[in-house]
Amino acid sequence: MDILLNNCHGGYGLSDEAVRLYLTKKNIEIKLNPKYSSSYFNYYIVGDNDHFSDHNIPRTDPVIIQVVRELGKKANGKSAKLKIVSIPDGCEYYIDEYDGMESIETWFEISKSELLNGVSVERLEQLSQASSIKIH
Repeated sequence: MDILLNNCHGGYGLSDEAVRLYLTKKNIEIKLNPKYSSSYFNYYIVGDNDHFSDHNIPRTDPVIIQVVRELGKKANGKSAKLKIVSIPDGCEYYIDEYDGMESIETWFEISKSELLNGVSVERLEQLSQASSIKIH
């Protein structure tokens, strides 16, 4: 699974070009919402939602991943340097942020009974791909 992160201090954000391309690819009509927009962030009217912004787009949305790959540096917001990180399928994750710079923590969950009954080589290989394992 691919996840979009910000790789610099400043903050996550998409360029207007990236947001417009994303919404076009999703066949969603947009209009700029001047009531909430500023020189720093633009907000859009999408359907009945007058507070739509790039922060509403899921970081794992395959379309936004495609847009960032397509636009490269042009997808970066004003204070962003976006990167795409791949994590194993089925992995849980948390995006940690400090002063706009983001990192990702990944883990798999495993039950006590699975541990007691033995873990297959395939499952062990999967578990080893995460940064941690949570036992429940």
